[in-house]
Amino acid sequence: MSSVSTNNLIALADCNNFYASCERCFNPQLIGKAIVILSNNDGCVIARSAEAKKLGIKMGAPFFEIRHLTISGELLAYSSNFPLYGDLSARVMHLLKSHAQEIEIYSIDEAFFTLPKLNDIMQYCRSIREQVRQCTAIPISIGLAESKTLAKIATTQAKKSHDGVFLIDSSNREELLKNTPIEDIWGIGRRLSKKLQNYGINTAWQLAHSDDKFLLSHFGVCMLRSCHDLRAIPSISLETEKTAKQSIRVSRTFPQIINDITTLLQQLSFFTDRACQKLRREKQKALYIDVFLEGPYPKRKQLSMRYYLDEPSDYTPDFIRAAELVGQKLFDFSEIRKAGITLHHFSSQDSWQQEFFSQVRDHKKQTSLMHEVDQINLKFGTGSLTYLSSGKREFPRGTRLSPRYTTSWDQLPKVK
Repeated sequence: MSSVSTNNLIALADCNNFYASCERCFNPQLIGKAIVILSNNDGCVIARSAEAKKLGIKMGAPFFEIRHLTISGELLAYSSNFPLYGDLSARVMHLLKSHAQEIEIYSIDEAFFTLPKLNDIMQYCRSIREQVRQCTAIPISIGLAESKTLAKIATTQAKKSHDGVFLIDSSNREELLKNTPIEDIWGIGRRLSKKLQNYGINTAWQLAHSDDKFLLSHFGVCMLRSCHDLRAIPSISLETEKTAKQSIRVSRTFPQIINDITTLLQQLSFFTDRACQKLRREKQKALYIDVFLEGPYPKRKQLSMRYYLDEPSDYTPDFIRAAELVGQKLFDFSEIRKAGITLHHFSSQDSWQQEFFSQVRDHKKQTSLMHEVDQINLKFGTGSLTYLSSGKREFPRGTRLSPRYTTSWDQLPKVK
């Protein structure tokens, strides 16, 4: 057994090849086959199965470059089915919560959690994996360590383990850190890894033994916390409470070039509607909106502008009007390949500063109207009720979309 107390361990559960695993849940014939999941409009690869990775398919690869593999039968491609993925993720997290003392849902397919004091924590984690597999058909790997950063490394090792569980303790930590490249450490991206390498820090072990004052002065407190985490000194705590978002962004790369103002304004209206729906789900109001337009490759000319409202709002028509005004000012009859909007400067729906000289409005009526619109879209599906200014939606569902097996009565799997 390990030389660390189970009371001090942090576990990280990571769903293996999550999107591909979701597609396999109701279609077992896909098990063992190379699968990729495509972005909106089937544009590029956003997820790959292990078999697809072995074919050399890169994340973000344009679909047209690998389409020939689907024609030859070497590869299967599916449109992103986010309602299915989100529902299966919620089921996995619900099961993990039933075992955890504390849990931080880090992403759609990852969660940090702590466990009660146990005699055989490895066997207990194996039983968690088996329960998740039996109840959801989603395979997970669990890494255990004394800090979140080490738990990330442990989960990478767990994916290679025969039983999907791996523990980092004092007996194996040095060897693992010496064999972990600096760019593979959680929270250290390409830019920071290059800067660290310039100072001769190439592995997790070297980072763990770097001078604290040096790291703090050259890289800041976040890097210092990562360093302490690698020393098995927990410095990054579990975030068990959901933190409010600081901004909400909706953007798209268009399937065809846009060169007319009417189509552009329709798309900006559609983006704004989606963003405001997310804003209300967060129970927030926003004060201003950023709008940007981007031209095609290779120049990728970009224009942007900000519009402030008189007071914080979650009323969609306020932001649609603002987005249209900005869009009209930015549009210069040039070709547009990508556009988007971002809502900023949030205030709580229950507590926000009203502008003294702003136009008098019936906030209660507006809130009630938005609530009814959201409820209709929740009951009958996103896009059931839209704004006339959005026109026809320019982003149809992917042509390779699997059924929404768990979230639509009409698409429930049938037993013959």
